[in-house]
Amino acid sequence: MEQEFNMTSKQIISDELMASMRLLVMTEQELNDYDISNLSKLLTTMVSIENERNVLSELENLFEEMKTVAYTTSLDDNVKRLNDEDTRLCDEERYSLIYLIGQKSIIHKVLMSIQQRRSLLDQNQEQV
Repeated sequence: MEQEFNMTSKQIISDELMASMRLLVMTEQELNDYDISNLSKLLTTMVSIENERNVLSELENLFEEMKTVAYTTSLDDNVKRLNDEDTRLCDEERYSLIYLIGQKSIIHKVLMSIQQRRSLLDQNQEQV
């Protein structure tokens, strides 16, 4: 069952990552529909709605775990600390905060993109 899935928002998650994840979470039945000659279709085409939901769930779990395991402070806490005029930071601390903010912002954007994709998937399924 092939379905086109076009993102209207800015692409955060690469087509290559989505294709790899689609392949990794395929059921045995879905795997039977693909071979080396048509694997490139995974870059632009959903395997199935259920497969796409599984991809989004796996990615969400991965990035949620990265967010909670890797960092002891929140993005908001880091931004407040960086912008707090009462806090005196040496250059190393300031650069570390900027780096952490960048990493956490990327994770946040990926999670928002996953939510947008899931919403679009739900809308597309309602139209079917």
